[in-house]
Amino acid sequence: MRRLLIGCLVLLLAVTLGYALLPYAARQLVELWLTEQGFQQARFSISHPAWNELRIKHLQLSRQRDERRLAVDAGPILIRYQPLQLLLERRLSEIQIPRARLELHSLAERSQPLQGELALLPLLPGELIGRLPAERLQIGQLDLHFSQAGQPYWRITGAFDLTRDELIGHSLVSRDDQPLGWSDFYLNRQSEFHWQLRRPDQPPLLQLNGRITTAPSFQLELAPILNLAELSPWLATLQRSETDTIPLTELNGSLTASGVVKLPERLQLAENQWQQQLTANGHFEIKLQGRPTATEIERLKLNASGQLTLDAGQFGASLATDSQLQLTPSAALSQLGGPLLLTSRQPIELQAPLSQPDQARVGEARLQLQLPPIKLDQISLAASDWQLATEPLQLTQPRLHGRLSSERLQLLPAASQKPLLKQWPELHFSSHFNASPEHAEQQYQLKVPALALQLDGKAGWHTADQRLDLSWQLQPRALKGIEKQLANYLPTLPAELSIQAGTLNHRGQARWQAGTLNASSRQNVERLQARWDKMELQQGHWQSRSRLTAKGSLIDQGRFNARRLDIGLPLTELRTGYRFYRPPSGNWQLELQPSELQLLGGRASLAALNYTRRDDSFHSTLTLDQLQLAGLLALEQQPGLTGQGVLSGTVPIDYQQGKFRVSDGQIRSHPPGGWIRFQPDQRVAALAASQPSLGLALQALENFQYQQLEVGINYQPDGTTLLNTRLSGHNPDWNAGQPVNFNLNIEENLPQLIKTLQITDRLTKSIEKRYR
Repeated sequence: MRRLLIGCLVLLLAVTLGYALLPYAARQLVELWLTEQGFQQARFSISHPAWNELRIKHLQLSRQRDERRLAVDAGPILIRYQPLQLLLERRLSEIQIPRARLELHSLAERSQPLQGELALLPLLPGELIGRLPAERLQIGQLDLHFSQAGQPYWRITGAFDLTRDELIGHSLVSRDDQPLGWSDFYLNRQSEFHWQLRRPDQPPLLQLNGRITTAPSFQLELAPILNLAELSPWLATLQRSETDTIPLTELNGSLTASGVVKLPERLQLAENQWQQQLTANGHFEIKLQGRPTATEIERLKLNASGQLTLDAGQFGASLATDSQLQLTPSAALSQLGGPLLLTSRQPIELQAPLSQPDQARVGEARLQLQLPPIKLDQISLAASDWQLATEPLQLTQPRLHGRLSSERLQLLPAASQKPLLKQWPELHFSSHFNASPEHAEQQYQLKVPALALQLDGKAGWHTADQRLDLSWQLQPRALKGIEKQLANYLPTLPAELSIQAGTLNHRGQARWQAGTLNASSRQNVERLQARWDKMELQQGHWQSRSRLTAKGSLIDQGRFNARRLDIGLPLTELRTGYRFYRPPSGNWQLELQPSELQLLGGRASLAALNYTRRDDSFHSTLTLDQLQLAGLLALEQQPGLTGQGVLSGTVPIDYQQGKFRVSDGQIRSHPPGGWIRFQPDQRVAALAASQPSLGLALQALENFQYQQLEVGINYQPDGTTLLNTRLSGHNPDWNAGQPVNFNLNIEENLPQLIKTLQITDRLTKSIEKRYR
């Protein structure tokens, strides 16, 4: 009995002693855990409010390594424990911290390079949670402060609940005391986690779901989702400079990704060796809509997907085929009637070393560009599609090389306009370009296959002074037979037109700067030979210089000459010049310089004239010099009528509202005169026999020697030409050579006369061809 009593007393004493030592064991456990975490100079006092509770009124801790300092200030702290668990497992039941403050400050302006290696297995969530000296840790308000010299100041304030199975956190993230959003975090012992960031009372900006696994290898599975509608307002809270803002407003859409990152169990940190140890692969998809801040683009829409890779320190991204970018132009680009659609026709690769991301390289690209018809004044330029191909691009040397082409360009007249052509020929465009931020240049080629036309040109863009320079040249085009090709497009082209020879040349240049366009060109046609019905042109030469001014005025100045122009009346050695001017108002003006030609063995010249569209009128004078009477009489086609002499004179010409008029034109003979002989045919002789006065006149004209010949010319708008002819002279073989004065009035329809001459010539040549 005594032994039992002694045993009970010993057991009671042991229990009493154990109970008395529990606070010291709990304190030792806390101190040991803090020491294991590297904290020094821990200052705290512990009270024992209950048999299974400890209370730390205030806790202050600090730790400094290299140039980093960590400070902890918390209290009061309530610690609960179970005696057996505390004594046997050295583990607490619960730690409650209503308030805690943690400060992490780096004195170095730059982060120090990492050294050594990092074991990843101890960092697994299950391992970290297992290090907690309690079954549960609750922090009512944790205030985390992160600062570094010369860098923004970060702060995270929130509540955290950590058990042996999971970690749950809800906190406010701030940058330089500017709230950025609420962060929600969840992590369990199976290494599954979820994190999201959002603004107050708004959908999440960023969500991150993932899992960490160790079999068969250490890898991290990630699935981020970025809500683009929340991105712009969230970035606005950062108070960044304008150069750091996204150049998009009204942003909407999402960026999603999924992938796996594989890591070694021990990560080498020195000299970025860890980058060589990572491998990753994944998929991304982006759907984006927004309004660019650039005034030329109204809306932007991007639908793209692709693959992401990481291997041996090399990051790779591949944009999938059929990824699309759509741009809707603003009213400032009214020439475009709809959106522009850019579609990738093969994967586009991007490669960049993690250690030097600025060394990124973009692979070659094949893109299809779909444009709406481009409106150009009263006509539109439509293309079925454009093909854009770019060569690999190194970002350190941002110079882009590529090709742009379209095999089917077509000009379309406005619906309100009367069609100028039955149809417009298709155009082919191709170009090679080199572009950099400072300068871009392009060599291009424009072809009209149906007309065998080819235009070669160059373009250059200068960023410094916002200037675009253009130059072009038409490959010399032989004009022989071109009327057959033009007939498919020009409904008004005369069927009788035939071009036997000639060459067209053209070249030009233009400059666009500060919203204005200046352009100039030179063009000429050499050795033109053509026929139109019975009109024939031989050795025609035309050249001109055109200029478009910055104010929108068009000026064209040129010259034309021809060896022969046969309109039924042969004109030779034709020379003339002109100046055409069209101001922005559209009231164009034509100035015809003095013109001259050879006519009927003499010369004719037309004085300069000035025609304006608004007035629709002009006045000029035709001067005739050294005309041969023989040629003039031949126009009458009167059998038996011949003559010889030289004539000169002036013919005033008036044009008004589409009608020509000649008033009081005068042609006079040169001294000493000439002769006229008329041998009438039987019809005229029979008529003279019945009319004595006509017979006398015809007798006088059988060998008439004139000293003076004057012809008055009047021409009416309907084509009627009145020739008032006065003859003074004698016939040495008639009436003893007495002086004779004739007054003859001849009335002809001049256009009809010329037409008759052409018909007569046509009939003669047809007969000759028939019996040749």
